[in-house]
Amino acid sequence: MYKIGEVAELTGMGIHTLRYYEKLGLLPPPTRNSGIRQYTEGDVRLLKFLYSLKQTGMSLEEIAQIGAARTSLFFNLVPVVTMLISFIEGVNITPAQCIGMILVVTGVLYSSGFIQIKSKESVNI
Repeated sequence: MYKIGEVAELTGMGIHTLRYYEKLGLLPPPTRNSGIRQYTEGDVRLLKFLYSLKQTGMSLEEIAQIGAARTSLFFNLVPVVTMLISFIEGVNITPAQCIGMILVVTGVLYSSGFIQIKSKESVNI
């Protein structure tokens, strides 16, 4: 379990940002021990994922939509990818930058444990 200051350091986010994300519902309410917020490793992974999405220029509303899809019982990547493509189409970037953004988001999803790749052979790039 991590205290809010430790999570801020691990994620690169400010304490006020963490509280704001909690207030918006982007982050589940942490457990409390004598009034002190305590976060899990899963919370840290989620925050790193949210941070990476924010770095792409996505709004908190768009990020919340991805978060809602992720927390649904039957998580389906199709609406998430569709939303990411719509976001990327609205940004003035080159095709190479677009591919780079998709790879970054995919890498973050993979490293955060939100998606799994079964084998190297199943990935064709």
